[in-house]
Amino acid sequence: MIVALFTSGRLMVPAIGVAAFFLLLNTSPLNAAVINSVGAHVRATAIAVNIFIIHILGDVPSPTMMGWVADHRSLQVAFVLPVIAMAISSAILFAGMKYAPAVRVSDPSDEPKAENDWVDV
Repeated sequence: MIVALFTSGRLMVPAIGVAAFFLLLNTSPLNAAVINSVGAHVRATAIAVNIFIIHILGDVPSPTMMGWVADHRSLQVAFVLPVIAMAISSAILFAGMKYAPAVRVSDPSDEPKAENDWVDV
């Protein structure tokens, strides 16, 4: 993102594409971590709360903060704020990894071999 902000010409557009790719790269693993850390009965609520928190911490204050910085410095400098926010959120997510519950993987030998293997007769 820094390259996209502070360069012009041919390098800027690919840099924006790479920045967007890496910006959205954590979405699926983060959703999987949320789903794996709660019980099945509250998974939808956990995802909803996650989306709410992301928006309340990002979408709500960012226009005001970026506008204030753009008014006092420049729009280019204001776009550094999301880069800082991404660095902070990455640090929080990496620190939280050690507290994540272990993912249970089933043994393939326990899987049913036919449709009626699970039926009690």
